[in-house]
Amino acid sequence: MRRLLLLAVAVCVGCNRSDSGPVWVGHVEPPNREDEARGVRLAAEELNKDPGRQPQGRRVQVRGAPGGTPDEWGAQATRLIALNAVRMVIAADRHADAERVGLAVQSGNVLAMSPGGWPGSPIQQNLFTVGLSPSERGRLLAAAVKRSEGKRPAVLILRDPAAKAANLAADRFAADCRAFADVVADTTVSAEKRPGAEVVFFACPARQAVQARAGLERDTQLLFGDEDAELPALLAEGQRANGMTVATAFHPDAKSDRLAAFAQRYEQESKQPPTVAAVLAYDALTIWVEAARRAGGLDAKSVRDELLKRDPPFEVLTGTLTFADDHTARRPAFVAQVQNGKLGPATRHDP
Repeated sequence: MRRLLLLAVAVCVGCNRSDSGPVWVGHVEPPNREDEARGVRLAAEELNKDPGRQPQGRRVQVRGAPGGTPDEWGAQATRLIALNAVRMVIAADRHADAERVGLAVQSGNVLAMSPGGWPGSPIQQNLFTVGLSPSERGRLLAAAVKRSEGKRPAVLILRDPAAKAANLAADRFAADCRAFADVVADTTVSAEKRPGAEVVFFACPARQAVQARAGLERDTQLLFGDEDAELPALLAEGQRANGMTVATAFHPDAKSDRLAAFAQRYEQESKQPPTVAAVLAYDALTIWVEAARRAGGLDAKSVRDELLKRDPPFEVLTGTLTFADDHTARRPAFVAQVQNGKLGPATRHDP
């Protein structure tokens, strides 16, 4: 079946493409994540009110498809390209899913924009991520340790080997920490014996981090290094996650006129403030549309070339964004502690 779909992609790309009418983009939607779908839809509605922002002056239409497992993400992306003639796919805020979507778009003249922070390795030329990269997350959390400690602290790193993006963040964190701290152990989150430490970095999903913090001293500095996709799960732990410091691509206290307007429309519909998933999904669509507008066309190479230009940067809801050579984003970030199921006051870090 997959071979037939890939063949259909090869046949369909370049045909059945009208130079008039709407530009179709695909969105592989996570299960039970209406916030991300709402972010994409609000972005499309905003773009369609301003012809000057549209690619080739054409309206933008979104076609959604459900995706649950990594295999489903890749298959749905392939179907959207082959059967629905979409010109871009928004998909996957987790790196494993993003990699599958990246493989799907490689076969066609189509780009994918992920709300996640890491496109995987090796780089897939048609996949870009708009979230906070693991390296930047690790750097910011190391800086938080440096600011808060007057002495040289002992650092413990606890890893889930399967959490690849979190492990990359831990690698950068450890490298930066060695200038002002002592990494006394770097082990798995399930290890039975752990040395005492003033700082603990959790390179694992939220539930494991909350479980692993049991038995730690109350004044231990706790750092959560997994992807933004795990942030809702961490906040859902309520008081059990209190004191965890996170680095994230979005914080409710962020200020900009565009964000205020988006938040107002989002809250009118959902009766809740926007989430990081909603903000990053909005950014994913608006960045691609702006790159296509600048390129004057929709083919993958032209749009890809525009995405990789550093000047001018792309406007996102929290500031400006450029892409590094590895297709990760350089964007504003926020460091904050979890307090009773919410993020406390944040420190903003511009790229």
